[in-house]
Amino acid sequence: MAVTLETIVQDAQTCGPLKAWSVIVTVLGDLLPNAQARISGGALGQILEPLGISNQTLRVALHRLKRDGWVTSFKDGRQSFYGLTSRGWDMSQAVVPLVYGPHTQAQVWLAIAPPTLQAAEVQDIAPDDALQISPRCMVIGEAPGAALADWLTSPLQPGQTPGWVRDAVANTDHRAAYRALAQLATQAKGIAVQPLFLRTTLRILAFHHWRRMRLRDGYLADALMPERWEGAQARDAVMALLADYPRPDLAELESARS
Repeated sequence: MAVTLETIVQDAQTCGPLKAWSVIVTVLGDLLPNAQARISGGALGQILEPLGISNQTLRVALHRLKRDGWVTSFKDGRQSFYGLTSRGWDMSQAVVPLVYGPHTQAQVWLAIAPPTLQAAEVQDIAPDDALQISPRCMVIGEAPGAALADWLTSPLQPGQTPGWVRDAVANTDHRAAYRALAQLATQAKGIAVQPLFLRTTLRILAFHHWRRMRLRDGYLADALMPERWEGAQARDAVMALLADYPRPDLAELESARS
């Protein structure tokens, strides 16, 4: 069976659901070149419609993002244009190294809380990116500071952790989703797509799934998993797709609207 945009969108369901508001954040963070840039609602709709996101769903999601302080808009005649607020832009830029960057092998530590702490206290003290292994045991991605002075901490060697720890980072289903994403990105490269909007849709589809999973895993996955684990293979495939389908110029995108 020939690989088409429709079959890729269908197969992408294996990677996880598409939530309209989340995909919009991906689009704005990926396509807008600076904090002042804006994209028309019409262009947004044309990018997202092939992914099953209707105009009505798009409007509801944009309203939610505006209410939550992520998105700002203005009208030019009958056309609305959308961009990220200062807060939204700063938060998107903060994760650029994580979602676009190469494989990293940062030092991580095993941290065990003292038995005198209640579960709620453990959660309050633990770093935000800590990976919970058990109620009192976690992996942290930063050197233990004064807050963990009474904890038992020990550095972990990258890629040499026990299998049960790796399963806590990425279980069988999660690794399968990464494999599906790598296949999706590889297949997308093989489509002879000429229209700019279809190239952009494929770029956003693959990158959104990568961004979503990468934000879930953080840097800890690279440090705890083998170098060529499924997430690393998905990264290579998605970054190769982004290179083949580069970020479009917004003016060119607007002029190509149908």
